Amino acid sequence: MGGNLANVSHRRPKHLDREMMILWLQQRQAAGQRVRWTVVCLKNRDYASAIRRVFRSWRDAIDAAGGREAP
Repeated sequence: MGGNLANVSHRRPKHLDREMMILWLQQRQAAGQRVRWTVVCLKNRDYASAIRRVFRSWRDAIDAAGGREAP
């Protein structure tokens, strides 16, 4: 099983602070996009990793954004 490592980084995107992370998650939810960790990581690994680092867990980030993960 090979993965595409082109979108993998360990640095937080420069324009992404805690408030922007919450807004980003809220916008995904409002647009009807799933916010499950595995789904978000496939296309937005930098954002997902940064969000999880800042909030200590994906669940805490989703809670801060006022949303729920869809199964």
